[in-house]
Amino acid sequence: MEAATGSNRLLEGKLALITDGANGIGRTAVDMFVMVGAKVVTSDLDDAGLQEVATEHSDSVVTSRADVAELNDIRAVVALAKSTFGRIDTLYNAGVGMLNDSVLRMHETPYEIFEKHRGSTCGQFSRDARGSPPDAQDR
Repeated sequence: MEAATGSNRLLEGKLALITDGANGIGRTAVDMFVMVGAKVVTSDLDDAGLQEVATEHSDSVVTSRADVAELNDIRAVVALAKSTFGRIDTLYNAGVGMLNDSVLRMHETPYEIFEKHRGSTCGQFSRDARGSPPDAQDR
């Protein structure tokens, strides 16, 4: 995949956090975000896939092993993005669709975790299907 040039580098200087970025839709998102100029922090449980992404995009991507169903893993990835790049401009969450025997608890993530680090769309990460923060009634 060739890097975009000139006006096609729409995300030049932006930081994207992309979950489940080692393969499938998440990997495609990583490739596309890098192609249009973004720096990316991506997480996944697939260590080999993360290594492949890191090798292919060594100047633009930082990877982290993380499970999006685990709050502490989410916090660690957000902290990695903040410490490496200073901010998060957008989030592409490819990992929420993964359901297995465990209960996916992304909807229980406190909205403030992402709102605090929000760039343009990161706060969408923890919004429920109705479009409101899951803990809005508690504020």
